[in-house]
Amino acid sequence: LNYHLALGEGDQARLHFYLAADPERVAAVTVPELEDTVATLIRTWADRVQEGLELSMPSDEATRLADHYGEAFSREYQAAPPPEVAATDIAELEAMSAGNRVVSIALTNRDDKTPVVGVSGATELKLFLRQTRLVLSDFMPILENAGLRVIAMKPYEVGRNGAPEATIYVFAVQDSAGQPLNVEKRGDLL
Repeated sequence: LNYHLALGEGDQARLHFYLAADPERVAAVTVPELEDTVATLIRTWADRVQEGLELSMPSDEATRLADHYGEAFSREYQAAPPPEVAATDIAELEAMSAGNRVVSIALTNRDDKTPVVGVSGATELKLFLRQTRLVLSDFMPILENAGLRVIAMKPYEVGRNGAPEATIYVFAVQDSAGQPLNVEKRGDLL
């Protein structure tokens, strides 16, 4: 119905929301459920990515990477994959940097509810490139010769201040029969 902002001393602020609901609905909500929902809603993309990174590295390193990539990834990228996938992408970019690698490829079959670049029923092929750009007319024949059908592609530049550090190309691919790939069988070969 309304809200009120109350500024405190220092860096504190309180936002009061005034809501209306049926008494039966209010009675069904527990305080812990409400607190969890609000905590989830106020967290930023970088906060959620940091949580994902903390599963595989120390907290201070996860914080540093979440801050860096929070600025390096475009808003478009931040809206596309879930933060857990972004944490995996960040780990791959960091491994490439540490190993001084220029290229990396990852194949993934997402669940049926998660489309790949807007396409359902496709395998996600991610091409990570550092310090170079992809020439599609050179790369597409390689995928076709491997028996893949490319349905869609979306590039995401990673960098700050207009200086790209890397590019993640996400392809939606299928086998020659129009089905997602059997990543376990064909993934290593590809």
